[in-house]
Amino acid sequence: MQLKTKLVLLNTSGFLLFLFVIQMLIYFSFVQIMTNQEMSRIEAQATTVLEAFAQDAVMDVDPVQLLKAYVPTDGMVRLVDEENVIMQVVTQDARLTTLEVDFINRSVSEQLTLGDGERFAKVSVPMIYVDQKVRMLEIVQPLKYIDDALEVLMLVLIISFFIMIIPAVLIGQTIARAVIQPIKRLSVAMQHNQQDGKWETVDFSHRKDELGQVALSFNEMNKRLKRMFDTQEQFVANASHELKTPLAVIKSYVRLIERQGHARPEVIEESLETINHETDRMHHLIQQMLTLVAIEKGEQLTFKQVRLNALLKQVSKSIALAFDRLINLQLPEEDLVIVGDEDKLKQLLYILLDNAQKYSDDAIDLRLKKEGDHILIEVEDRGEGLGELDQEAIFDRFYRVDKARTRETGGTGLGLTIAKAIVHQHEGEIKVESVEGEGTTFQVVLPAS
Repeated sequence: MQLKTKLVLLNTSGFLLFLFVIQMLIYFSFVQIMTNQEMSRIEAQATTVLEAFAQDAVMDVDPVQLLKAYVPTDGMVRLVDEENVIMQVVTQDARLTTLEVDFINRSVSEQLTLGDGERFAKVSVPMIYVDQKVRMLEIVQPLKYIDDALEVLMLVLIISFFIMIIPAVLIGQTIARAVIQPIKRLSVAMQHNQQDGKWETVDFSHRKDELGQVALSFNEMNKRLKRMFDTQEQFVANASHELKTPLAVIKSYVRLIERQGHARPEVIEESLETINHETDRMHHLIQQMLTLVAIEKGEQLTFKQVRLNALLKQVSKSIALAFDRLINLQLPEEDLVIVGDEDKLKQLLYILLDNAQKYSDDAIDLRLKKEGDHILIEVEDRGEGLGELDQEAIFDRFYRVDKARTRETGGTGLGLTIAKAIVHQHEGEIKVESVEGEGTTFQVVLPAS
């Protein structure tokens, strides 16, 4: 069964159920109100009879004739003594004379139903009879006209119920159409995206309800998937390109050895050296790729308190000795501590300092300071600097400002991408500021402990 059909049936059933409950409330309320009104009228009639018998002039009047004056149409009036003996009865309905007699010394109102199903209202009240003794006056009134009215009311309610099925179905279809159409548009967009990869979005900006929120979430998810898909395609393409070059070099030198290795032994040594170099580059590239994938997959980090002053001293000393470079280390007087993964933070600093020494021949400035609730780590070089386009793309995978120079220095174009991922793992931010011809400054902003 289609969702639209289910919604129509559900809405129609709910509407009709609600209508049925309302009609039943109307019916039973009408029954109660009409019955109470009739009971009140008979009680008032009984009071009138009591007042009539209480007058002095009634002594000279035949009690039977007096009761006949107050007998209800198709009803009954009778007097009962304390011994449950019927003293007088006035009625045209013989069925009523068979009603059970039970003397009660208080006012009682009740409903009776005879064997044929006809309903009667009976009011019993004590009275002082003409002989100054206590008797019980009973007035019985048929409720036939109320039952007739209830039958008409029930017929009207039944007819109106079946008539309301038509608007109930129309309302159900309208509601179902309002719900299904946006869902159908979402379904069509999903099918198109799956079939041809167009990454189609839907515009429900006019809707402020849950369906509008679903559409907004769908569009955001679509954009995110498109970015991930584009990034994946670019990553695969770049990785293939990066791996293709060293493989081509290795293959060409292997062929060179095959052709000239026997005649020229020096070619073998040169070729092996180049093959070894390219193999190291490939190994480094693959390691960088695996590291990036592990970070982006959310590998578990070991968070603990890290003393940044000591960490910067250690890393700057290692880089200075490894590359014979001057690093100006500027540390605050207080010992700054954050909660993070020490190995990843160390890798972050190695990437930034290694990047600075590759693109600058002058001294490198490494600064650590605290500003408010954040800790800043700055790495500044005095190299050639970056243009605006380079600053926007510097953290993209495999992006290299100077590909020729990067190949000489062994860069893969993944270092800054890894650095950015590490910073994000620590809920921080990394920025770059650069002026062409003057130098570049990388700033890492981390939350203080």
